[in-house]
Amino acid sequence: MQYVLYQPLRAPPLNTVAAAVMPPNSPIDTRFESNMPQQAHRHYNGLLNRLVAQAVPGQPRVKYSHTKLVDEFYGEGHGEKTRVTRDEKTGQVTASVRKKRIANLDVHSPKQNVDWRISINLEEPAPSPNGQPAHTRRKDRISYTHQAFKIDLTQVTSSHGGPNQLLHELEVEFVNAAELLRYRPLRGQLGPGVNPFDDLVRVFVNNVRIMVRNSAP
Repeated sequence: MQYVLYQPLRAPPLNTVAAAVMPPNSPIDTRFESNMPQQAHRHYNGLLNRLVAQAVPGQPRVKYSHTKLVDEFYGEGHGEKTRVTRDEKTGQVTASVRKKRIANLDVHSPKQNVDWRISINLEEPAPSPNGQPAHTRRKDRISYTHQAFKIDLTQVTSSHGGPNQLLHELEVEFVNAAELLRYRPLRGQLGPGVNPFDDLVRVFVNNVRIMVRNSAP
């Protein structure tokens, strides 16, 4: 999720009046930046904290967690990278994965303060590499989990051998992607009106739209 859809002055304006998917081969020179101003991050933090506090008896609660992690990235050639994630305090490895990008879909929202991206990635377990990482990334993350979905608010400090870069990110993701994939082959096979795959995707997109509509003024 981003705050600004980058557009150089030499590019024509984005003449849309409603949310629109950006075509992958658009002649308009744009790029997606997963970043927003700190005050927007703070706004979402307050909004989500209120949801945690407004628990309704008998209804699933919004669960809160705060983690501080360090990502180490190792290049392996052919564009592949392994990411090793450690607990910042203990140094314990919490994940070691090789990530492959499958597809992205960018959505421009001209009437809102944010644009957004849907990303599909494949993460496979990988052994922790030896040697020094190509770069590191520190993540101060607050997570809000409700049923099948999780919202992460992350302050990222990234180092690529130069000055540290500070980013503020918001991500909405499935808690259990394997469950979604399990329902996919069953589309249209469970009877009229029964389609767990489409239902999960619909709720996911609606959650994103709610976050977009409630962006900071």
